[in-house]
Amino acid sequence: MSNLADIHWNRDVLNIISQSEDLIPDLPAILMIRHSAREEPKDLLNAINAPLTELGKKLAIEFGDKLNISKQYRIFHSPKPRCKNTALKIQEGLDDNQVKTEFKGELDSLIRINSDRNIFAKYWNRDGEHRFVDYWFSGFYPKWEIEPAIVVAQRTAKDIMHNFQEIESNKVDLYISHDYSILVYLRYWCGILATKEWINYLGGFWLQFQKNHIFLLFGGNKYHIPYPAWWIWRPTQ
Repeated sequence: MSNLADIHWNRDVLNIISQSEDLIPDLPAILMIRHSAREEPKDLLNAINAPLTELGKKLAIEFGDKLNISKQYRIFHSPKPRCKNTALKIQEGLDDNQVKTEFKGELDSLIRINSDRNIFAKYWNRDGEHRFVDYWFSGFYPKWEIEPAIVVAQRTAKDIMHNFQEIESNKVDLYISHDYSILVYLRYWCGILATKEWINYLGGFWLQFQKNHIFLLFGGNKYHIPYPAWWIWRPTQ
Protein backbone atom coordinates (compact mmCIF):
# COMPACT_ATOMS: atom_id res chain seq x y z
CA MET A 1 0.00 0.00 0.00
CA SER A 2 1.47 3.34 -1.09
CA ASN A 3 2.12 6.15 1.38
CA LEU A 4 3.92 9.49 1.22
CA ALA A 5 7.29 7.92 1.95
CA ASP A 6 6.98 5.73 -1.17
CA ILE A 7 5.75 8.31 -3.72
CA HIS A 8 8.28 9.49 -6.31
CA TRP A 9 7.05 13.11 -6.14
CA ASN A 10 7.23 13.32 -2.33
CA ARG A 11 10.15 15.78 -2.00
CA ASP A 12 8.03 18.91 -1.56
CA VAL A 13 5.43 17.44 0.78
CA LEU A 14 8.03 15.83 3.04
CA ASN A 15 9.74 19.23 3.31
CA ILE A 16 6.42 20.81 4.31
CA ILE A 17 5.89 18.22 7.02
CA SER A 18 9.42 18.36 8.42
CA GLN A 19 9.62 22.17 8.35
CA SER A 20 6.46 22.51 10.42
CA GLU A 21 8.81 21.95 13.36
CA ASP A 22 10.87 25.01 12.33
CA LEU A 23 8.05 27.52 12.76
CA ILE A 24 8.68 30.40 15.17
CA PRO A 25 6.80 29.56 18.40
CA ASP A 26 3.78 31.65 19.42
CA LEU A 27 3.53 33.26 15.99
CA PRO A 28 0.65 32.43 13.62
CA ALA A 29 1.50 30.99 10.22
CA ILE A 30 0.22 30.50 6.69
CA LEU A 31 0.65 27.18 4.91
CA MET A 32 0.12 27.40 1.15
CA ILE A 33 0.03 24.06 -0.70
CA ARG A 34 -0.95 22.47 -3.98
CA HIS A 35 -3.82 19.97 -3.98
CA SER A 36 -3.16 16.23 -3.78
CA ALA A 37 -2.66 13.85 -6.73
CA ARG A 38 -5.26 14.22 -9.48
CA GLU A 39 -6.07 12.50 -12.72
CA GLU A 40 -3.77 13.58 -15.58
CA PRO A 41 -5.67 14.37 -18.79
CA LYS A 42 -3.43 15.81 -21.49
CA ASP A 43 -5.73 18.65 -22.54
CA LEU A 44 -5.77 21.71 -20.26
CA LEU A 45 -9.51 22.27 -20.59
CA ASN A 46 -10.08 18.77 -19.20
CA ALA A 47 -7.31 19.09 -16.60
CA ILE A 48 -8.96 22.18 -15.11
CA ASN A 49 -11.68 20.02 -13.57
CA ALA A 50 -9.71 16.79 -13.10
CA PRO A 51 -10.65 15.08 -9.81
CA LEU A 52 -8.37 13.58 -7.20
CA THR A 53 -7.35 9.99 -7.65
CA GLU A 54 -8.13 7.48 -4.92
CA LEU A 55 -4.43 7.55 -4.04
CA GLY A 56 -4.57 11.34 -3.88
CA LYS A 57 -7.39 11.16 -1.32
CA LYS A 58 -5.46 8.68 0.81
CA LEU A 59 -2.27 10.73 0.72
CA ALA A 60 -4.13 13.91 1.71
CA ILE A 61 -5.42 12.13 4.82
CA GLU A 62 -1.88 11.01 5.63
CA PHE A 63 -0.60 14.55 5.12
CA GLY A 64 -3.13 15.90 7.62
CA ASP A 65 -2.20 13.16 10.05
CA LYS A 66 1.48 14.18 9.88
CA LEU A 67 1.03 17.95 10.33
CA ASN A 68 2.22 19.59 13.53
CA ILE A 69 -0.37 18.64 16.15
CA SER A 70 0.55 21.52 18.46
CA LYS A 71 -1.18 23.94 16.06
CA GLN A 72 -4.82 24.65 15.22
CA TYR A 73 -5.83 24.99 11.58
CA ARG A 74 -8.25 27.12 9.58
CA ILE A 75 -8.67 25.54 6.14
CA PHE A 76 -9.41 27.41 2.90
CA HIS A 77 -9.44 26.03 -0.64
CA SER A 78 -9.69 26.95 -4.30
CA PRO A 79 -13.21 26.47 -5.73
CA LYS A 80 -12.10 23.47 -7.79
CA PRO A 81 -13.46 20.15 -6.45
CA ARG A 82 -10.00 18.57 -6.20
CA CYS A 83 -8.93 21.36 -3.84
CA LYS A 84 -12.07 21.08 -1.73
CA ASN A 85 -11.64 17.31 -1.52
CA THR A 86 -7.96 17.72 -0.60
CA ALA A 87 -9.04 20.11 2.17
CA LEU A 88 -11.66 17.69 3.48
CA LYS A 89 -9.21 14.77 3.47
CA ILE A 90 -6.53 16.81 5.23
CA GLN A 91 -9.11 17.78 7.83
CA GLU A 92 -9.91 14.08 8.22
CA GLY A 93 -6.25 13.36 8.94
CA LEU A 94 -6.09 16.20 11.45
CA ASP A 95 -9.26 14.94 13.10
CA ASP A 96 -7.61 11.56 13.58
CA ASN A 97 -5.16 13.33 15.92
CA GLN A 98 -7.95 15.35 17.55
CA VAL A 99 -6.44 18.58 16.22
CA LYS A 100 -8.83 21.54 16.27
CA THR A 101 -9.79 22.72 12.77
CA GLU A 102 -12.16 25.21 11.18
CA PHE A 103 -13.27 24.50 7.62
CA LYS A 104 -13.55 27.98 6.12
CA GLY A 105 -14.37 27.00 2.53
CA GLU A 106 -13.72 28.57 -0.85
CA LEU A 107 -11.39 31.45 -1.68
CA ASP A 108 -11.80 32.46 -5.30
CA SER A 109 -8.46 34.23 -5.62
CA LEU A 110 -6.58 30.94 -5.14
CA ILE A 111 -7.37 30.09 -8.75
CA ARG A 112 -8.63 33.30 -10.36
CA ILE A 113 -6.78 34.65 -13.40
CA ASN A 114 -8.80 37.10 -15.46
CA SER A 115 -8.54 35.75 -18.98
CA ASP A 116 -10.71 34.19 -21.63
CA ARG A 117 -10.51 30.45 -20.93
CA ASN A 118 -9.85 29.54 -24.57
CA ILE A 119 -7.10 32.15 -24.98
CA PHE A 120 -5.44 30.94 -21.79
CA ALA A 121 -5.63 27.33 -23.02
CA LYS A 122 -4.25 28.31 -26.43
CA TYR A 123 -1.07 29.76 -24.96
CA TRP A 124 -0.72 26.99 -22.34
CA ASN A 125 -1.06 24.23 -24.95
CA ARG A 126 1.18 26.03 -27.45
CA ASP A 127 4.03 26.82 -25.05
CA GLY A 128 3.76 24.02 -22.48
CA GLU A 129 3.13 24.64 -18.80
CA HIS A 130 6.73 25.41 -17.77
CA ARG A 131 7.43 27.86 -20.56
CA PHE A 132 3.95 29.36 -20.22
CA VAL A 133 4.57 30.32 -16.59
CA ASP A 134 8.03 31.75 -17.38
CA TYR A 135 6.54 33.79 -20.24
CA TRP A 136 3.65 34.93 -18.08
CA PHE A 137 5.97 36.09 -15.30
CA SER A 138 8.05 38.06 -17.80
CA GLY A 139 5.05 39.92 -19.24
CA PHE A 140 5.31 38.15 -22.59
CA TYR A 141 1.56 37.75 -23.09
CA PRO A 142 -0.71 40.73 -23.78
CA LYS A 143 -2.15 41.91 -20.48
CA TRP A 144 -5.55 42.45 -22.11
CA GLU A 145 -5.59 38.72 -22.92
CA ILE A 146 -4.10 37.31 -19.70
CA GLU A 147 -4.04 39.22 -16.44
CA PRO A 148 -0.44 39.95 -15.28
CA ALA A 149 0.90 37.52 -12.70
CA ILE A 150 1.76 40.26 -10.21
CA VAL A 151 -1.90 41.37 -10.15
CA VAL A 152 -2.92 37.80 -9.34
CA ALA A 153 -0.35 37.70 -6.53
CA GLN A 154 -1.52 41.02 -5.08
CA ARG A 155 -5.19 40.00 -5.10
CA THR A 156 -4.49 36.78 -3.19
CA ALA A 157 -2.20 38.60 -0.75
CA LYS A 158 -4.99 41.05 0.02
CA ASP A 159 -7.43 38.21 0.69
CA ILE A 160 -5.15 36.12 2.89
CA MET A 161 -4.00 39.10 4.93
CA HIS A 162 -7.60 40.13 5.48
CA ASN A 163 -8.18 36.66 6.95
CA PHE A 164 -4.91 36.73 8.86
CA GLN A 165 -5.23 39.92 10.90
CA GLU A 166 -7.53 38.35 13.49
CA ILE A 167 -5.77 34.98 13.74
CA GLU A 168 -4.60 33.69 17.13
CA SER A 169 -0.95 32.98 17.86
CA ASN A 170 -1.18 29.17 17.79
CA LYS A 171 -3.16 28.92 14.56
CA VAL A 172 -2.27 28.15 10.95
CA ASP A 173 -4.25 29.35 7.94
CA LEU A 174 -3.98 26.45 5.48
CA TYR A 175 -4.73 27.20 1.82
CA ILE A 176 -5.13 24.51 -0.85
CA SER A 177 -4.43 25.90 -4.30
CA HIS A 178 -2.73 24.98 -7.60
CA ASP A 179 0.82 24.57 -8.85
CA TYR A 180 0.93 27.73 -10.93
CA SER A 181 -0.64 29.74 -8.11
CA ILE A 182 2.04 28.58 -5.66
CA LEU A 183 4.70 29.59 -8.20
CA VAL A 184 3.10 33.05 -8.56
CA TYR A 185 3.09 33.63 -4.80
CA LEU A 186 6.69 32.50 -4.38
CA ARG A 187 7.79 34.83 -7.18
CA TYR A 188 5.90 37.98 -6.21
CA TRP A 189 5.63 37.63 -2.44
CA CYS A 190 9.06 36.18 -1.77
CA GLY A 191 11.22 36.91 -4.82
CA ILE A 192 11.85 33.20 -5.49
CA LEU A 193 11.57 31.81 -9.01
CA ALA A 194 10.79 28.10 -8.68
CA THR A 195 9.54 27.30 -12.17
CA LYS A 196 12.47 25.00 -12.97
CA GLU A 197 11.83 22.75 -9.95
CA TRP A 198 8.01 23.25 -10.13
CA ILE A 199 5.64 22.40 -7.27
CA ASN A 200 4.68 18.78 -6.70
CA TYR A 201 1.39 17.56 -5.26
CA LEU A 202 0.89 18.70 -1.65
CA GLY A 203 4.02 20.84 -1.96
CA GLY A 204 4.22 24.50 -1.07
CA PHE A 205 5.60 26.75 1.66
CA TRP A 206 5.15 28.17 5.15
CA LEU A 207 5.00 31.90 5.94
CA GLN A 208 5.19 33.83 9.19
CA PHE A 209 5.12 37.61 9.45
CA GLN A 210 7.51 39.65 11.56
CA LYS A 211 7.92 43.41 11.85
CA ASN A 212 10.71 43.81 9.30
CA HIS A 213 10.51 40.69 7.16
CA ILE A 214 8.61 37.60 6.08
CA PHE A 215 9.91 34.32 7.46
CA LEU A 216 9.67 31.70 4.69
CA LEU A 217 10.15 27.94 4.94
CA PHE A 218 10.46 26.44 1.47
CA GLY A 219 12.31 23.56 -0.11
CA GLY A 220 14.04 22.57 3.11
CA ASN A 221 15.49 26.09 3.51
CA LYS A 222 14.76 29.10 5.73
CA TYR A 223 14.57 32.63 4.33
CA HIS A 224 14.10 36.12 5.77
CA ILE A 225 12.41 38.06 2.97
CA PRO A 226 11.92 41.86 2.91
CA TYR A 227 8.29 42.82 2.45
CA PRO A 228 7.38 43.78 -1.13
CA ALA A 229 6.81 47.53 -1.43
CA TRP A 230 3.13 46.94 -2.18
CA TRP A 231 2.44 44.57 0.76
CA ILE A 232 -0.73 45.75 2.47
CA TRP A 233 -0.18 44.72 6.10
CA ARG A 234 2.63 43.79 8.48
CA PRO A 235 2.80 43.41 12.24
CA THR A 236 3.92 46.35 14.34
CA GLN A 237 6.19 44.28 16.59
